[in-house]
Amino acid sequence: MDQAQADTEGAGDTEVFGDWVRARRKALWLTQKKLARLVGCAPVTIQKIEEGRRRPSPHVAQTLARHLEIAEEQKEQFLWQARTMSTAPRTAPAPAPLPESGPAEGGLPLSPQPLIGRAEVLADVQLSLLAPAHRLLTLTGPPGVGKTRLALGVADGLRGAFADGVWFVPLAPLDAPEQVWPTVSRSLGLLDGGPAPLMERLIRFLKERQVLLVLDNFEHLPGAALPLAGVMGACPGLRVLVTSRTALRLSGEQEWPVTPLKREAATQLFAERVRAFDPEFALNAQTAPVVAEIVTRLDGLPLAIELAAVRLRYQPPEELVARLRAAPLGALGSGPVDGPDRQSTLHRAIAWSDERLEPRLQQVFRRLGVFVGGLSPEAAQQVAGATPGDLETLLDGHLIRREGRRFTLLETLRAYALERLDAHHETEETQDAHQAYFLTAVQAHQDTDLDWFGTEMGNIRAALRTQVAHGQVEAALRLALGSYWFWETRGYQYEGLEWFLLILKQSEPMAPALRLVGLNTGSTMAWQSGRFDLSRAWLAEGLTLSRHTGDVQWEAKLLMHQGKVELEEGQYVAAQQVLEPALRLARQLSLPWLVCAVLLQLADVRLCLCELGLAGLDDVQALAEEGLALCRQHPGLFWETPLLMLMGLIALERGQVALARQHLFRSLGLVSGTEHRLQLTLILTSFAATLAGPGASHSELLRAARLWSGVEVARDHSGYRWSVAFAGRFSRWTAQARERLGGSDWELAWKSGRTMTLEEAVAEMLAVQTQNTVQRH
Repeated sequence: MDQAQADTEGAGDTEVFGDWVRARRKALWLTQKKLARLVGCAPVTIQKIEEGRRRPSPHVAQTLARHLEIAEEQKEQFLWQARTMSTAPRTAPAPAPLPESGPAEGGLPLSPQPLIGRAEVLADVQLSLLAPAHRLLTLTGPPGVGKTRLALGVADGLRGAFADGVWFVPLAPLDAPEQVWPTVSRSLGLLDGGPAPLMERLIRFLKERQVLLVLDNFEHLPGAALPLAGVMGACPGLRVLVTSRTALRLSGEQEWPVTPLKREAATQLFAERVRAFDPEFALNAQTAPVVAEIVTRLDGLPLAIELAAVRLRYQPPEELVARLRAAPLGALGSGPVDGPDRQSTLHRAIAWSDERLEPRLQQVFRRLGVFVGGLSPEAAQQVAGATPGDLETLLDGHLIRREGRRFTLLETLRAYALERLDAHHETEETQDAHQAYFLTAVQAHQDTDLDWFGTEMGNIRAALRTQVAHGQVEAALRLALGSYWFWETRGYQYEGLEWFLLILKQSEPMAPALRLVGLNTGSTMAWQSGRFDLSRAWLAEGLTLSRHTGDVQWEAKLLMHQGKVELEEGQYVAAQQVLEPALRLARQLSLPWLVCAVLLQLADVRLCLCELGLAGLDDVQALAEEGLALCRQHPGLFWETPLLMLMGLIALERGQVALARQHLFRSLGLVSGTEHRLQLTLILTSFAATLAGPGASHSELLRAARLWSGVEVARDHSGYRWSVAFAGRFSRWTAQARERLGGSDWELAWKSGRTMTLEEAVAEMLAVQTQNTVQRH
């Protein structure tokens, strides 16, 4: 490297290092005097380092890195620049002074309030703007996220880094790209007159200067982007910070998405804005949860939070929350009178983006408002007519967000979209398209992908509400029936029951066959939720309807479910009285799945009678083995899992622990694929009993206690109710194990198990299986 090259690189390092120190100091709200006190040097030393007139010693550089909170991955670069910076003065000729007619440094507006929750991103953006590779940086983000406020904070912190100033040019009032460069020129103090073309004079003015130009609200003037590229190409000392809801898509542009505030910062912002008119306001046990809900409902958008804070002049926080639940946009009111007109309400801020879309895209955006909890590209196309290109455009404009393959809308944007949908009288049409799409999709996924239901449950609920509101009762029942298996296996019984209650009480006519399915399925949701009275009523209605229509298959099926309800409630004689005719009808119909289902319930009833001394185990086992034989002849029957569990209980009752475990392991292997949480809890409970049998070791008793405790928590969380029989077994097994283990050890094991998830409990059971396999070999 020759001396000239070294001098050039050193000078660049001088500017970058000094500016880096200054940017970090200001981001941390440190004065030169305070930083000097932390570092242990004179304030003039910090001043000279920032001006590039002094190289710090290794000790000072290390201390600066610590107190300026330089990120670990950047520390090596920071220390290298400190070592290699040159203190040689710049030799480039000074440009002509700014025109006397020009305003004081760009008319940079200063906020009377500190920037909250943005310290890290503020410093990062400042540092990025000072890096050689990033001469054009665009802050992008949704309406109200605080792009302008962040840009002003960045610019204010960089005043000393640009020898010829920082200039702020608001573009929101402009309505044509041709107006941009005359506006920029006037902001710099250049007059419109003169024989030379405006752009030529602007470039000549900026060419030898070091200037930061802040162009605020560029999104509606995309035609001005190419001229900007030309100006930057001709002016190497020019850096440009842009705020825009979309990127400019220019070469060398660094896009920097501005995200909503995290809850802690959003809560702090809200509290600070309230204290501006109510100095006594404090976050305490009473107000903090309410404020947390307010900022969460407002998606952490600073504009929305500031507008909401003002409402506390007129109403308590609890009332504001209630209004936000009902109407997110209407609850906010207006902001300060000295703010930009487009941001006087959140509604106007969003409308600013919406109105700049072409009419067809406006329609796509407002139709996306019917989706709840996100949407897939396929759903967007079917419901809103959105093409992949449409979604990319809305994504670029930060009107939607991407999460993997799905897209979401902030709730404030969704509320606006729904409002516009209603204003265009398209709500009912779009809701119908939405419910029709999800009715078809549910039927396609119900047997193949239960995780899909978890992802789309918000949309399924919205579709169900639409169908019920529009009197589409049969469609609503089909959608509920399609969702039933997810509700049962994933622990959504209470929610499922609420939907069946709402649908089955509607007065609109319904095909008898469809109502039979609904009554039968709803009755299962009811007894699983502890509503045995409702389950009996629906089953009775179903039996009357099946006999009236002469549907023997449905009569047998409903009798089987009647027996199940009586079994769950401990009415074993009554259960046997309906299950025996159900078995006769099932055999007459020659339906293996139905015969198997009734055999399971009848065997379970007989086992309960056996535990009471009113039946023999051989009879129970014969019924269960007949059911399992049918399962082997007809693979895939659901009833194989509970039949194997029942065989485990029979073996346990006989004292055959190893055989009981063998049946339960097989049962677990079948149910794991379905993730049927109710079945899992029963298998795990029974398995724990095999660990706590006669001759159990201390460690086995501890493991049993942990499993039982974990199961109890899982059932409590899901709302599962024990049957009378299983409640008795659980009480008996745990009491016996506790007595043998001792109070203190039992309490410790029980406490440990309460933190165990159902998945961890299954893993514990499988560990025993592995251990048994190793011991056998």
